[in-house]
Amino acid sequence: MSLIQSLPVEVLRILGTYAGDRALVALARTSITHAVTVAPVVIAFRSPWRVQYSVYLRARYGFGAHVYRTVRRFSFVGMISRCCRCCGQNTQRRVNGTLLCCKCTRDYHKRCWMFSFRDAKKLGVNAEHIFQHSGARGGLVFGEHVQQVLGCTRRQLLMHLGLPCVRKA
Repeated sequence: MSLIQSLPVEVLRILGTYAGDRALVALARTSITHAVTVAPVVIAFRSPWRVQYSVYLRARYGFGAHVYRTVRRFSFVGMISRCCRCCGQNTQRRVNGTLLCCKCTRDYHKRCWMFSFRDAKKLGVNAEHIFQHSGARGGLVFGEHVQQVLGCTRRQLLMHLGLPCVRKA
């Protein structure tokens, strides 16, 4: 851990006022961990878009939950991409922080397939053991999560739900 990383954010904010935007960008470019450390300062100062984007480009490759929370706070992140992570179609729908369109979550051949929590309860899945997304018409759960809880294959799950097991050509 370097000296910069051990400094509290309040001290970095004070240093940032004297150092200026260029110095913060130069510091962020030295390493990913420095970029993650400088990111809250740049966000708090409401620095120009050009400065924020330079820090963002470096900080987004960090790892950990705190990095995701920090990077998400940049004002322009919502405008960068509005594409489904499965098919690439434009969408506004977020499932657990990930952009997934309705078409992909309804296709039971894809990993992001979701179905109603009511059907999962009929299969014996408890609400405490699985992530539930609040959909427009009720709770939704991922098919893969239900498979893991029940210990069954995708084919067995489809048969329990009364869906066809073979993909139509």
